[in-house]
Amino acid sequence: MQGDGKKIPLSGQELQRLRNLDELLCPSATCMICERNIGKSIKVRDMDSPENVIYCLDCQMRGNTKEGLNHQADCTYFIYDSLKWPLIKADWTVEETLRLFQGIMKCGMGNWTDVAAQFLNSNKSEAECEELYLGFLY
Repeated sequence: MQGDGKKIPLSGQELQRLRNLDELLCPSATCMICERNIGKSIKVRDMDSPENVIYCLDCQMRGNTKEGLNHQADCTYFIYDSLKWPLIKADWTVEETLRLFQGIMKCGMGNWTDVAAQFLNSNKSEAECEELYLGFLY
């Protein structure tokens, strides 16, 4: 919903981008190759695999693969961590900033109440969302 109250439907491509963002923000906590817990570790995502293969940095460095998993050692990959570090402002993590963008895309510009409630889980107020977007990002 936009600030003027008009609801804008999202295209299939826009919905897929939102789902992909969720996958990056909430990745698997287990390496899909060696099966160890990587919940608090740096993660690697195989960008070539349709299975969204998430694995540990050790398996990436060693070129490990696993039988039955659609993953090649020489794949295109993306390395990321927990996204709990500041990006633009010291009191906003990367995850919170990405969730702000996701909320604006889904709820509409100016709908800070819904953005804060639905996408930032009450970690940030309406005023904080508006301030970051209009004061730093826009």
